[in-house]
Amino acid sequence: MSVRPVPARWFEVVVAQSEAAAVLEALAATGAIELELNPQASALEPLTELGVRFEEQAGLAQRYAAYWPVPEIDVVFASEAEAVIGTPGERLERALGALRSWAREADPLIARLQALALERAELATWRAIVGEFVGHALDFGRLRGTPFALERRVVLFGSARALLPAPPILAVPFHTGEQAGLIVLGPRAALDDYLPQAAAYQGRMLILPAVLDGDAARSLAAIEARERALDGEIAALRAQLAERARVHDVARQLGEFERLAWFARAAPSLAASGQYVSIAGWTDDIDGGRIERALTRAGTRAEIQFPPAPAGSEPPLILRNPGWVRPFELFSSALGVPGRNEADPSRIVAVIVPLLFGYMFGDLGQGLLLAAAGLLLRRRFAYAGLLLACGASSAVFGLLFGSVFGMEHWLPALWLRPLDQPLAVLLPPLAFGALLLSTGLILQALQAYWRAALGRWFLDQGGVVLAYLGLVGVVIYMPLVWLCALGLLWQFAGCLIVERRAAALAGAAAEFLEQLFQLAVNTLSFVRVGAFALAHAGLSAAVGALAEGLSAPAAATVIAFGNALVIAIEVLVVSVQTTRLVLFEFFVRFLRGGGRPFRPLGGPPGFTTGRTS
Repeated sequence: MSVRPVPARWFEVVVAQSEAAAVLEALAATGAIELELNPQASALEPLTELGVRFEEQAGLAQRYAAYWPVPEIDVVFASEAEAVIGTPGERLERALGALRSWAREADPLIARLQALALERAELATWRAIVGEFVGHALDFGRLRGTPFALERRVVLFGSARALLPAPPILAVPFHTGEQAGLIVLGPRAALDDYLPQAAAYQGRMLILPAVLDGDAARSLAAIEARERALDGEIAALRAQLAERARVHDVARQLGEFERLAWFARAAPSLAASGQYVSIAGWTDDIDGGRIERALTRAGTRAEIQFPPAPAGSEPPLILRNPGWVRPFELFSSALGVPGRNEADPSRIVAVIVPLLFGYMFGDLGQGLLLAAAGLLLRRRFAYAGLLLACGASSAVFGLLFGSVFGMEHWLPALWLRPLDQPLAVLLPPLAFGALLLSTGLILQALQAYWRAALGRWFLDQGGVVLAYLGLVGVVIYMPLVWLCALGLLWQFAGCLIVERRAAALAGAAAEFLEQLFQLAVNTLSFVRVGAFALAHAGLSAAVGALAEGLSAPAAATVIAFGNALVIAIEVLVVSVQTTRLVLFEFFVRFLRGGGRPFRPLGGPPGFTTGRTS
């Protein structure tokens, strides 16, 4: 088992340009590659011609996207699909040709469909207007007449406020929902002056449809009949458009555009020479098995090699942890990826985080609820494993503390009850903190060994470590206090060896005392683990005290709401404290997070990217 990050492996794939897109899709579907341009290769020139074709497709989309089917990409795993043969330019041209042919046949259908949709929308407006006059003697058919040089207009405003006209214009007001309207009657000249004024109030003149005739009831019946006819014609036109799309395979060609747009975005990281394309970069598939199998399943004539990485390149670093540890990588990633000569603390964190959380949140019932929530959410959220592990740990400590949903009389305590022995609850976290900080110092020494600087580390830090061990050991055996004095002498000796001048001893003494004081304070800070365990026990006891003496239904209600409140508060507080102890007490000893993260290339839309085997 290694706690050191593993550098990603450099790979190069050479493939014909006609198969480059298919090969890249197959590689991306593994979730195991990060592209990087090989500085020794030339730029990929053929892709410079793709921009014009994408611009034409964007123009077609602006006009026709509302009438296109949903893009289809046949395969789910690119690594299991047969290669799509043809250069990107050839594939784009085929897709554009299909869309152009569809557009020529669809244009008259779309024009008719738009006209019918507009008429349908206007009829909906008239349905609302006519409905306001049910029971009135108004004849809508006569509104279209113009006797005695008078004209009639219907004006609908965009708000509940209408602009009333001045004489000689007569107006009949009405409302349709939140919109005001007017039926106006007057001389043409007066109406010509009024209508621009109404437009300033978001008023628009409506043209009476020919279907309106007679009173409101007859006009509504005519509107409904016309709407049914329009719906039938619109459905028939949409069916014809769908058939044209099927004939020209529009859905598949739209999927082609999405796939090739993805390929064009990745193209700056590719290189070409003649008729061949070089796909190069890093992979976390260290033995190369997954990506080799992906290329085999793709059925392409690609050749893959794993040469040494280009000179001066910086490989991304891979954390090689088992599945149950990966959720705990969240803690180290808060500072960045561990550098090449830094330890990956994820396996250690996977142990200490549940222990710290469980100690502060010790309750069997509440812990099982958290574990159940983590188990249910594990497939949906990658970090739900944290909740599962911490909940299980809380349940174990709940057994040790004899606490079930805050009730301490339902189970016997296998160890102790926190409120009965508070001092005994505070001491174990101190010992745990000392052990954890010592582990951090050991990792610090290990990293110095990886950097070939272990000797210098012993000279600079050996005295501090020895003094800290003596300071901790005093609790068990008082004479160990002499280790502190020995540690100071060690520090002086190391300073003289490194600096070769006595004047540096004062600075060495100050640095020694500062580091020893920091370690002591960091150790004492773990007392808060016990303090929060007592706080959790106190809150739980308060819930139990409130439930005592109540009837069974009332007690159950108090216990349920009390536990919900305790879980909501304590999960947040305990999580923050656990994170603080791990990051600022443990990680600060050895972790800087200076590594380069591995960022795998995601597949095109419609493809599932993952760790294919």
